[in-house]
Amino acid sequence: MSSDSAVPASREPAASGKPDPQASADPEAFWADVLSTDPDRIRQALRGLTPDERRAVLEHLRRMEGDEGWQPDQRRRAGAATAVADGSPPP
Repeated sequence: MSSDSAVPASREPAASGKPDPQASADPEAFWADVLSTDPDRIRQALRGLTPDERRAVLEHLRRMEGDEGWQPDQRRRAGAATAVADGSPPP
């Protein structure tokens, strides 16, 4: 994870030598999936993260949901993503 954003950093190929599918992930596509409100897309996007990346993304989503300065739809979508990540249905 970069220190200035919650976008997952590209990772090196796995120890097996096979390319890591997340290494070439497009940050815009990642966030489109996370903020989609579609539980399957949200789970799929989060599934590819390391535990530290997942924690950083969820912290960012919780800030989006609770902090002023985000549009109502962004806050709603962030809440849906955190609900799915926590195992609840999206609101």
